[in-house]
Amino acid sequence: MSKTEIILSYFKVNPGIHPLKDLTEIGAYRNLVRKLVNDNILTEVSRGYYQLPGYEPETSFDLVEVSSIVQNGVFCLASALFIHGVGTQMPNNYHIAIPIGQSATQKKDYPIKTYYYSPAIYNTGIEDHGEIKVYSVAKTVADCFKFRNKIGIAVALEALKYSLREKKTTIPEIFEMAELCRVKKVIMPYIEGYLS
Repeated sequence: MSKTEIILSYFKVNPGIHPLKDLTEIGAYRNLVRKLVNDNILTEVSRGYYQLPGYEPETSFDLVEVSSIVQNGVFCLASALFIHGVGTQMPNNYHIAIPIGQSATQKKDYPIKTYYYSPAIYNTGIEDHGEIKVYSVAKTVADCFKFRNKIGIAVALEALKYSLREKKTTIPEIFEMAELCRVKKVIMPYIEGYLS
């Protein structure tokens, strides 16, 4: 069996997106992978990540695939709301938080919007959801207010009201995360309005 056949067999047995590192472990080398891309046998979806042409993820919002592309990425903001089932937002981009100082992954077919978080804010509120990492509901609500100028105050307000109404989080949990994100004074009037 040729190296090309081994690579194609690997993709058929393990459908999805794979980094060059995985391919070299089964006997590929950089120039061969580049040739396969040039010959349209593989598609490079992001620098160093490959899939078979025409591969369609099982869902249109394929979080596991995006998670495999962005190292240390944590789903945040609209993507986190979507994962938690909070509100009515259907994000057009994958919202990913990464630590300050890490360079954003280059991408082609995946519309990834990157947000840079300081270490304390980045490391707080992370939950494991199977193969992906996502911020908790309370952290996401606080983040929505922190980034309200980028995502819109309407999204932040919907996240706050929906998460409390559906008991996805509590006011003390939101306050704790809002304190960390330095938006407690911003959120306070909206919570008072919700309670009144």
